[in-house]
Amino acid sequence: MGIGSKLRYASTTMVTARLNGRTPLSTQQMEEIIEQCEQYVDTLMKIDSASFTFDGNKHLIIRDAVVNRAALIIANAEPLSLQTLEQASTQMNVLRDALVGDIDLLSTQDIVLFLRGR
Repeated sequence: MGIGSKLRYASTTMVTARLNGRTPLSTQQMEEIIEQCEQYVDTLMKIDSASFTFDGNKHLIIRDAVVNRAALIIANAEPLSLQTLEQASTQMNVLRDALVGDIDLLSTQDIVLFLRGR
């Protein structure tokens, strides 16, 4: 998936909402980060993105992982542009904890088989 192609699991709107509407990055910069996060999740689940069909209802954990990872990367890019340092730190800790939970689930073979439709 190259930069500029259609995002599959998440949108800039979803990531901006996770950041409480605050982001210092442009839409294009955010899309690049989201695409990298989507590729990360595909690799984690060993998904062939060409043959995988995303279902927004069934695959919410995938969306959540992408949104959390992208939001964490963006929050770390410019923490003081988002809010106070203390609030940014708290937000990053919450995002990190959520992402760790997502990664644990997406690393579980039974969950991956279910999400892949097997």
